[in-house]
Amino acid sequence: MTVSGRPLAGRTTTAARLAVVALALVVALAACTGGDDAPAPGEPTPSASPAPPAGLADLDTTTLAVTRGDLCPTVDPAAVEDALGGAPADAESYANGERVELTGGVRDVAHEWSCTWSGEDREAARAWVFAPPVPKDRARELVRTLATADGCTRPRQAEQYGAPSLGLVCEAGPVTRVQYAGLFGDAWLSCSLTLPRSTERADLLERGSRWCAAVALAGSATS
Repeated sequence: MTVSGRPLAGRTTTAARLAVVALALVVALAACTGGDDAPAPGEPTPSASPAPPAGLADLDTTTLAVTRGDLCPTVDPAAVEDALGGAPADAESYANGERVELTGGVRDVAHEWSCTWSGEDREAARAWVFAPPVPKDRARELVRTLATADGCTRPRQAEQYGAPSLGLVCEAGPVTRVQYAGLFGDAWLSCSLTLPRSTERADLLERGSRWCAAVALAGSATS
């Protein structure tokens, strides 16, 4: 059979050759455009650095469900560095049921999961969640009790952290701490950021807000 006076088999052979040439050109172009920055075979493809976590004003914490479990592995390392202003110099944690030093040299069995990252100059970013479920009425009692802590005041524009919740700014010697705590479902979640007292209050509140937003997201990621 012929098409336009030319053998069909010949045209098929020509088309096949053109296809092979075109494929070779595509492969060659792909190799050329890779450049020196292309990862070697077996190497992971580089990814962009994660953006700093949003603050509490950009996060509806009243809709988050937090798991009463170990949230520490899900905390974003970038959020830790953002809070401390650099890479942590130390980190420590404890789990529900462990016998640890809780406060003021008092050792007891912990009924919470807790993790703390420390900087070189008294900076500390902490997150912790109670192991037992907390009913609403008990949460309201916790809010009233924490609000009377010595050396602590409520920020003028405290942001929501679960429901009910509270925010505090506490001064102790050379440091100032911003802390948020609140009820997420039946989980009582707390976060704090401690920085040198020389830190501007606005900076402390802004970084604390971003840190606590990251903690809330970490707690909800385990659910």
